[in-house]
Amino acid sequence: AADAAPMAKAQGPSCPNGWTLVAKSVNKKSGAYSCSAKPGTAAPADKPACPGKLKYHENTKKGQLGCRP
Repeated sequence: AADAAPMAKAQGPSCPNGWTLVAKSVNKKSGAYSCSAKPGTAAPADKPACPGKLKYHENTKKGQLGCRP
Protein backbone atom coordinates (compact mmCIF):
# COMPACT_ATOMS: atom_id res chain seq x y z
CA ALA A 1 0.00 0.00 0.00
CA ALA A 2 2.92 2.34 0.66
CA ASP A 3 4.05 2.35 -2.98
CA ALA A 4 0.52 2.94 -4.36
CA ALA A 5 0.63 6.69 -3.63
CA PRO A 6 3.42 7.60 -6.11
CA MET A 7 1.57 5.71 -8.86
CA ALA A 8 -1.68 7.58 -8.25
CA LYS A 9 0.15 10.91 -8.26
CA ALA A 10 1.88 10.13 -11.55
CA GLN A 11 -1.45 9.44 -13.26
CA GLY A 12 -2.98 12.78 -12.27
CA PRO A 13 -2.39 15.99 -14.19
CA SER A 14 0.95 17.64 -13.67
CA CYS A 15 2.12 21.10 -14.65
CA PRO A 16 5.55 22.13 -15.94
CA ASN A 17 8.02 23.75 -13.56
CA GLY A 18 6.87 27.29 -12.74
CA TRP A 19 3.23 26.52 -13.55
CA THR A 20 0.48 25.79 -11.02
CA LEU A 21 -2.38 23.33 -11.44
CA VAL A 22 -5.78 25.04 -11.38
CA ALA A 23 -7.66 22.70 -9.02
CA LYS A 24 -11.12 23.73 -10.27
CA SER A 25 -10.10 22.89 -13.85
CA VAL A 26 -9.45 19.19 -13.21
CA ASN A 27 -12.09 16.96 -14.80
CA LYS A 28 -11.72 13.45 -13.40
CA LYS A 29 -13.91 11.92 -16.15
CA SER A 30 -12.09 13.34 -19.19
CA GLY A 31 -8.71 14.08 -17.61
CA ALA A 32 -8.88 17.71 -18.80
CA TYR A 33 -7.01 20.28 -16.72
CA SER A 34 -5.38 23.71 -16.85
CA CYS A 35 -2.22 25.18 -15.39
CA SER A 36 -1.61 28.84 -14.69
CA ALA A 37 1.40 31.11 -14.41
CA LYS A 38 2.07 34.83 -14.52
CA PRO A 39 1.00 36.31 -17.87
CA GLY A 40 3.90 36.26 -20.29
CA THR A 41 5.53 33.17 -18.74
CA ALA A 42 7.16 31.19 -21.54
CA ALA A 43 5.55 27.86 -22.38
CA PRO A 44 7.73 24.86 -21.56
CA ALA A 45 9.88 23.30 -24.24
CA ASP A 46 8.55 19.89 -23.20
CA LYS A 47 4.83 20.18 -23.75
CA PRO A 48 2.74 18.02 -21.39
CA ALA A 49 1.33 14.86 -22.98
CA CYS A 50 -2.46 14.91 -22.87
CA PRO A 51 -4.38 11.73 -22.03
CA GLY A 52 -6.87 10.13 -24.41
CA LYS A 53 -8.41 12.41 -27.02
CA LEU A 54 -7.54 15.64 -25.22
CA LYS A 55 -5.63 18.35 -27.06
CA TYR A 56 -2.84 20.49 -25.63
CA HIS A 57 -3.51 24.23 -25.48
CA GLU A 58 -1.51 27.20 -24.34
CA ASN A 59 -1.99 30.95 -24.08
CA THR A 60 1.19 32.53 -22.76
CA LYS A 61 -0.33 36.04 -22.89
CA LYS A 62 -2.83 34.96 -20.23
CA GLY A 63 -0.49 32.50 -18.52
CA GLN A 64 -2.56 29.40 -19.28
CA LEU A 65 -1.87 25.91 -20.61
CA GLY A 66 -3.28 22.44 -20.23
CA CYS A 67 -5.32 19.72 -21.89
CA ARG A 68 -8.92 20.03 -23.02
CA PRO A 69 -11.36 18.15 -25.28
